[in-house]
Order: sequence, then C-alpha cells, then structure tokens
Amino acid sequence: MKSIYKPILFSTPMVQAIEEDRKNQTRRIVKKKYSNTDIKLREDKYGTHLCEIQNDLPAPKLNEDGSTTHHISFFEYKIPKYKIGDILWVRETWMIAPNYENGLGEKYYYKASKCEQFIKEWKGFWRPSIFMPREAARFFLKIKNIRIEKLHDISENDAKSEGAEKLINLYPQINQFKESRYPNYRTGFLKVWIEINNEESWKSNPWVFVYEFEKVSQPKNWPNVK
Repeated sequence: MKSIYKPILFSTPMVQAIEEDRKNQTRRIVKKKYSNTDIKLREDKYGTHLCEIQNDLPAPKLNEDGSTTHHISFFEYKIPKYKIGDILWVRETWMIAPNYENGLGEKYYYKASKCEQFIKEWKGFWRPSIFMPREAARFFLKIKNIRIEKLHDISENDAKSEGAEKLINLYPQINQFKESRYPNYRTGFLKVWIEINNEESWKSNPWVFVYEFEKVSQPKNWPNVK
C-alpha cells in the first residue's frame, strides 16, 4: 500500500519531545464547520460514529388531522484528517541562515535545536512552522492507530506519551485530576495544551482525535516523493 505524505504542525517543545523519543501521540480537536451544531456520538446500524449534528431544529408541529410533523436534523460524520499508514512530515519553527559549520552558503536551522547562539549574529528571524518548506523536514511520523475521546479522558500513560513532563500545583481551578497534589503527567499535559490552545479550550473538554505514531526514516528521494 502506497504511503500518503502530509504535513503536521508541532510547537517547539513538542518537536524536542519527538526528537528525544518522548512523544508518540498527539491530540487534535474535532472542529465544527457550522455555528448551529454540536459534536456528538451517533449510533446507527453500522456502529457508533462521531458526528456534527444540527442543534436548532424547530419543535415538532401538531397538524390539524392529529398527525405530527418532525423535522429531520442535519448531521455530518467527522473524519480524521490523517489515516493509519499516512506518513506525516513535521513542520517546526525554522529559518535559513549562513552555514556556520563550514562558512559555505546557507542552511536550515530549527528553534527546537537551541541554536540561538549562532543565529543572533545574523539579522534573520524565526519563521512560523506553517511556512516551513517540504525540503526542510527532518522528522517523519507514521500513523499507527487513531481513536476518539474527550480531552479530559486522557490517561496518565497517554499524557506521558504526549511528551508531557511531571508537574504539580498548576491551574488548580481547572485541574480535575485526582492525583494533582502530586507530580503527574496529566498536569504536565494540561500545561502543554493551554500553552498551545488556551484555557477556554481546555475547559470546553472537546472531542479529540488521538493519533498514535512512530518515528520513521526520511523517505527515499525526499522531497520529491508524492
């Protein structure tokens, strides 16, 4: 089966966790497309699916003949952006600067590599990960498994697999984890999530796609692989 190559964004701390083999999971919010919908589980004869379901249907109408008219709700299945077997190339904060190793030409530098002592000598600037070109990719992740869950349902082991640190006494007003009085990975994950997404995102406890991955070698003929 031919692999599909897709980009994925990671923050600098998470790129460092990938580089150090501390991260093999990532959670991505299941986003709504419409303002008048909710994300819910829906059961049908084919199983249980995550759907975006209309939430503003008119009330049932009682007709003169005694019958009732019910309105049909709109729904749309939520499909993960990535599939099992896809290979993701990591986009990270980067820049192009003079090659300080041999003085020849320019090369790519990455913020996750902690090379500010070299970069400060050049009048360049860090570029957002979203603009990192395909040819600059240095980490490749193969999707092994996908599941859905509510954000707050993350386990201690999964929080560790997210690359989180063990932390304590953070965000006591919203830290609902029972072991939060002791250092734990879920509190560390809470910190990472809020820094990337914001506190309101955590409070809303959204549905997330959980992607499990493994780091793989750069594909042959990269970046010309399709």
